[in-house]
Amino acid sequence: MRTVKTLSLLVGTWITLSCNQNSVTREDSNLAGEQEEQQQNQPEQGDNANKGTDEPVMVAGGFLRARCGRYEVFAETKATFGCGIHDNGNKSLEATITSVEIIANGQTTAIEFSPLSSIEPWHVSFTLPDELSSEAVSDVRVVYQVEDHSFAKNSEDKLQGDPLITERLSIEDDIASPQSLGYALQNPTVRWRADFNSDPTKLDINADGTPDWNLSLGTKDIQEYLDDGVFANADRTQLRTQPLPVTPRRVSVSYAFSNSQPLDPAGFGAELWVNIDLNNGRFIHLFTFLQRQQDGTQRLLLYTKNDDSSRVLLHQLDGLPLGMIKVDMLVDREIGMVSLQINGVEQGSFVYQDMATVDTGGVVLDGRNAAIRFAYLLVEVEQ
Repeated sequence: MRTVKTLSLLVGTWITLSCNQNSVTREDSNLAGEQEEQQQNQPEQGDNANKGTDEPVMVAGGFLRARCGRYEVFAETKATFGCGIHDNGNKSLEATITSVEIIANGQTTAIEFSPLSSIEPWHVSFTLPDELSSEAVSDVRVVYQVEDHSFAKNSEDKLQGDPLITERLSIEDDIASPQSLGYALQNPTVRWRADFNSDPTKLDINADGTPDWNLSLGTKDIQEYLDDGVFANADRTQLRTQPLPVTPRRVSVSYAFSNSQPLDPAGFGAELWVNIDLNNGRFIHLFTFLQRQQDGTQRLLLYTKNDDSSRVLLHQLDGLPLGMIKVDMLVDREIGMVSLQINGVEQGSFVYQDMATVDTGGVVLDGRNAAIRFAYLLVEVEQ
């Protein structure tokens, strides 16, 4: 009997211990669940821990930063600024800027802006309100979104940095003419070239005893339009080649130009015309307009004409950066089309039209109501 009683006590003790252990296990489980719930309710660590702070944000393996600054434009235009989101020194294509705030004199001002283009929302451009001076800006706050995450960053350079990192021409490229055209002809019979490091009206590359270029509609001496290797004017001056040969087979033109002045709605912009005499009272007119937009970009348009009073749009490219834009054009009369490259990128070939008119064949640089600059102009003709 003593043995049985002792066994009962042992069994009772084991049952008690077992029940207590299960109770402890359940309590530990409940405590762990509470801790997990608390952790879930706490702010996320890692990528989103920096949300709304001024520290670099790690997204998709790169540190994203905001950088804002002013574009280099002529003094007669209102200053244009821009902000961009950068990933290790390159534009962050995944980012979309949603707001920009300027802090000046202790006050915060929300800025209205325009995207650089619809396909590159990582960058925006804007002008400051008239009452706000860039010198008074103490900080710039940029809010942007990557996928479902929103971040706020301060511009490292306030408004003094480089707002735009993208494929664009360097200063050296702005003023250097290429050795060959984008559409090089196999057997050119006429060549004209001007890089504006000297007076183009004194050039005679063909050695035919006639200057290759002449200035028309201008009121100043040619030297007043030459500025450190570019041809610049804003008063409707035209620089024209000597007349093109009549009925050429192909004409290839290469040039670089820019427009620093926003236009009114009726403005033309910086212009280049190719006029080809068909020797039967009809002409081919092809011309490009480069227009500076209010959002700090440039727009290029290619036109042809079928009568004196109308223009026919062949191609339009928006969102071009400020600065020199390289253009190559090939007029091929054998197929009745004009091919176009912009900054080395093929835009396509387009059917041009011709018209009855009295004119003179040639290539013309023009600028009616814009501050235009041409870095070079090369022309080749194949008969």
